[in-house]
Amino acid sequence: GTDANNGGSASHNFICYAWKAVKGVSAFGSYTGNAGSVTVTYPQINNEANQFSARFIMVKCITASAWWVINDTTRGITNRLFANDSAYEEPDTGTQNFYPTITSTGFSYPSSVTHGNHNANGETYIYMAFA
Repeated sequence: GTDANNGGSASHNFICYAWKAVKGVSAFGSYTGNAGSVTVTYPQINNEANQFSARFIMVKCITASAWWVINDTTRGITNRLFANDSAYEEPDTGTQNFYPTITSTGFSYPSSVTHGNHNANGETYIYMAFA
């Protein structure tokens, strides 16, 4: 391209991080928000279920302006880290409980979570999850 933000300028450096889903270790995919209870099930790998309890989940809305949101079990699943802001970690003390519930086949958000960072109606989200 010719747009400087997309590689059209020799003065910009770019980094690409590439991952591969590994059964029982990681999962990548997308889901559509519904402003209600939403459940994400990890895609199968080689026609077999990809089951694991994620310790790290990062979600990003790709159809509207939103933050990269990280939840992990090491810092406590109710704490959020915003990956696009170097100084921002936030405990979930509000009434919406913005943190996911982790299962062996994916994760979910309760119907109270309608925020654009997680589950706005009709928006598309990408995610990565690691064991």
